[in-house]
Amino acid sequence: MAFGAAVLGEGRWRRDARSLAAGGMAAVFLVLMIRSQRFVEYFAPTAAFFAALAGGGLVAALPAARRRMLVALLAAVAIANVASIGSMLRRRAAKTPYDRYAAAAGARRP
Repeated sequence: MAFGAAVLGEGRWRRDARSLAAGGMAAVFLVLMIRSQRFVEYFAPTAAFFAALAGGGLVAALPAARRRMLVALLAAVAIANVASIGSMLRRRAAKTPYDRYAAAAGARRP
């Protein structure tokens, strides 16, 4: 969200109505997420969409070597994120047996 706002803050507010609309939608979902007591899953994808629309021209103007570095950095962040989520899920599965509430549910053990 901050990246998209910084890119649009350079004076492109009137030229790029799609980015402005995506930013408005992301802001609405941010407010809804803050006010909600449950997890609202719409903010993250709309914020990413807004950043992609707003920063697309900036990234396209970069030299090819810098674009490759940016892609490598984003891939490394995505791989680290997936690895940390997988590690957390393995730790959680080791702590909680899945058949703990089987008797209360009326299920039979094999």
